[in-house]
Amino acid sequence: MSIEKLKDQIKDRGAANAIVCINPVTMMPYDTSNSTLVGKVSRIAPMIDRKLVSELSGLFNFGWNELRASGAIDTKQLSKYTPLLRRLLDAKQKTPSQNMVYFPLLGIAYGAVNQLVLEKLETNRAVDDIQSVSDSLGLIQPVPDEDTDDGQQDKEVAWGVERMGAPQLWKQGLTGKDILVAHMDTGVDTTHPALSDVVISNRMVSIDGQDVSEQAVYSDSSSHGTHTAATIAGRNVAGQPLVGMAPGASLASATVINGGDTFARLLAGLEFALAANARILSISLGISPFDDSLVGIMNTLRTQQLLPIVAIGNDPMSSASPGNYTNVLSVGATDKGDRVAPFSGSAKMSGFGAGPTLCAPGKNILSAVPGGGYKTLNGSSMAVPHVAGLAAMLLEAEPYATSDQIQQAIVESCSNPANISSDRIGAGIPNALKALERLREIYSRR
Repeated sequence: MSIEKLKDQIKDRGAANAIVCINPVTMMPYDTSNSTLVGKVSRIAPMIDRKLVSELSGLFNFGWNELRASGAIDTKQLSKYTPLLRRLLDAKQKTPSQNMVYFPLLGIAYGAVNQLVLEKLETNRAVDDIQSVSDSLGLIQPVPDEDTDDGQQDKEVAWGVERMGAPQLWKQGLTGKDILVAHMDTGVDTTHPALSDVVISNRMVSIDGQDVSEQAVYSDSSSHGTHTAATIAGRNVAGQPLVGMAPGASLASATVINGGDTFARLLAGLEFALAANARILSISLGISPFDDSLVGIMNTLRTQQLLPIVAIGNDPMSSASPGNYTNVLSVGATDKGDRVAPFSGSAKMSGFGAGPTLCAPGKNILSAVPGGGYKTLNGSSMAVPHVAGLAAMLLEAEPYATSDQIQQAIVESCSNPANISSDRIGAGIPNALKALERLREIYSRR
């Protein structure tokens, strides 16, 4: 499906962005000397022959030199192309920008492909698969709701955190301490009192995924990233409710949403997350209704012990990828009455992909926003960080547990008090204490 979509894009535009998956057969054998400890779990990264990567880079260069020389694409219509393609095709540039980005931990190359390049890639021994890239990958926008309850600021603990049972784990000394959660979003206002010492590594990713710069402090391009970050690991602020599920956890945050070419930015962010040795991934972006471009990448994350926790989407008649994949922990949204929020995504309605693995509080969620304030937002994006924070506390309790064991424990702790169809609520709503008990049972039987 993905390769056929890519061919259609090239036929229509003359060129398109693509993911090139390196053939495992061409990889050098796995070697324990190439392993790293991720928490207490060993992650062995593939050692890929650099000659093959160089070969692919030369192939991309050849194809693009031919394309620019032929004038096959009308550079007066650059607006219809993604930012990466505009850079490559811009006639004002005397020297083309680098047209292939290699992500060694993901085992993929990302670049612009025309018909000539595609034909050569399909027969190249280094290539396992070629996939199209969706131009529409983007933020799952919060849902407007007039029924907000700003009176939550009189509470000691935000209602969603309380409903998940986080205080019961706090009483046992579990706060997510020493656990690193990868946060792929619109950025974080690191000057917010609830987040001033939470984000230990910041990355700002360029539109072509090539420049990943570290910054001590940077802003949020909307309120979304600050809100989700604080729900994961927001610290206690005097006079404000505790909004963070795991107030001892830390974040490796990458700004990958907004500003163009989210797909390239996401790839760079995921590579950064693996390099940072994060064990949990919180992401709230998607493509509707179904796109398989990220299936293989989600598999790679899981084999490297990074658990992807993803929003199902905010359309009751549809769902968003990668949230509707079976190889992620997909999260829908519930309200204070344990009902599935009206906006929460449903794969059954759309007929594409899987439904949510489970649901978590996602309606009328109070959390931090840029500028030091707090605000209630609604969406499956607000539900995801509740589950990510729970996963962080479970991992603190059993640091040798695998990502699959963490997910199993969370799923098996769920209940469905309102007896809602599993197509809408998945396994139900998690309970933190039951998840901890279940994880210890699972881990003891290893």
